[in-house]
Amino acid sequence: MNDIPTGNLLDVKSAPFDFTSERVIESGVVVYSGNSLKSEGEFRGTPAKKHLGICLETQALPDAVHHPHFPSTILDINQAYSSVTVYKFGIEKNNR
Repeated sequence: MNDIPTGNLLDVKSAPFDFTSERVIESGVVVYSGNSLKSEGEFRGTPAKKHLGICLETQALPDAVHHPHFPSTILDINQAYSSVTVYKFGIEKNNR
């Protein structure tokens, strides 16, 4: 259970996951980059290794029910829930 939020909010300025500017993020995005993958086995024909890929899981903040300052994840009876995730990727041309 060491991989879920503790409720302690840390300063992320200049950290690798600093999304404090020029980025649109839904209420929670879990970013998994394969840091703990071992060089064993394979994934779709590619040998497994650290940082093989990246997974962006849009969701409510994990363990939010235990942290009152996180957005609520509790639905009332008959309350509907829906979610839409839109990924937009692009490139910038370097005009040298």
